[in-house]
Amino acid sequence: MKRIVLLLVLTWAAPAARCYPSGFVSESCADMTPNHSAAPQTAATPFTVSAERSDPAPGGQVTVSLQGPSSGPFTGFLLEAREPGGLPAVGSFLLGSDPARLLTCFQKPNSAVSHSSASPKTNIQVTWQPDPDRTVGAVQFHASFVQNYRTFWVGVKSPVLSLNGSWAADAGTQPPGTQPPGTQPPGTQPPGPTPISNVGCGSTKLCFSQPPNCNPSISSNCFFTSAKLLTPPESGVRYELSGPGEGYIAFGWSDDQKMGKDDIYLCGLSSAGNVDVQRAFSVGRKTPKVQSKGDISDIQTSNQNGVLTCTFTSKNNIFTSSSTSFSSNKLFYMLLAYGPSANGNIMKHRKTYSSPKKMSLSSPGGIHSDGKEQMIRAFGALMLVALMTGSLLAKLATEP
Repeated sequence: MKRIVLLLVLTWAAPAARCYPSGFVSESCADMTPNHSAAPQTAATPFTVSAERSDPAPGGQVTVSLQGPSSGPFTGFLLEAREPGGLPAVGSFLLGSDPARLLTCFQKPNSAVSHSSASPKTNIQVTWQPDPDRTVGAVQFHASFVQNYRTFWVGVKSPVLSLNGSWAADAGTQPPGTQPPGTQPPGTQPPGPTPISNVGCGSTKLCFSQPPNCNPSISSNCFFTSAKLLTPPESGVRYELSGPGEGYIAFGWSDDQKMGKDDIYLCGLSSAGNVDVQRAFSVGRKTPKVQSKGDISDIQTSNQNGVLTCTFTSKNNIFTSSSTSFSSNKLFYMLLAYGPSANGNIMKHRKTYSSPKKMSLSSPGGIHSDGKEQMIRAFGALMLVALMTGSLLAKLATEP
């Protein structure tokens, strides 16, 4: 008589089972998100990331500090250095005496730092150095902070740090005495753009945001665009773009909810880390073609705390499959997208959204995505850079 024994293996998926108090979190290198069954915090983070060049010579080392309040310390963290708007980590880290460990990210040893224990921390200081065989003009440090299993912040960024003495994207990051002629003296900041908010949406300007009805003046995780038809004696359309930028945010006028023959404006980081406005036109499912800016004026841009903003006035005609001129009564869909860039080259979008209905500039109203990401794959890249390979490429290929 045969006896069959059934062995039941019970797997207990308790929250603590997915935590990594040892700091071996290489699987989070790309999105820097802890493998927890909770969403990142959207409120302002109590933690900061700062960087200071300890050696002003090219290729010199940078001191990076992670800090938090003693009343609410962090127990875990992940730190990487990236080019402004770029995805792969650059350079390498050196450790001091703080409780931290080096990680291999993007198949690059010592390219990230994480915690070595779950002890409470209010300050971590490490040293970063650029790659000796690669020239990087500017760098930005990205960090995620964990207080407990359900409370954590992702993508906290330092100001952009110039490594060659040039004017950096964030105010206050240029070395003293290295300002280009005609710029502000040390200790002053160039004038910033007018703050962008949802005030006037639905009455004086046409607005589109994701999440729906978010306010960019309050939330740093708000992707927002607006278009306001100017009245005499002014003329043209005043545009606003704002959102947490890995490299760029963009919107387009379209006759449908798909890419193809759409008029596109982009707010993105250049190779020097500066924010600039570009115009492009999409043709079917091919790479959009960069156009001249045309009749665009009063451009104001900023990159503060990882949020890109662009405001500008355009007198350009709107070019789509059914429009080659400007008409404030013409109905269009609004497309919104964002994604990374590398050395000023726009890469494949992370997410794209489309307004659920057509709108006109003459009848402004608040609109928002229905929450479903549209199948707008052709946004692709203006200059697709082959930096993504293996599992990361496979992951991006599955995104709408």
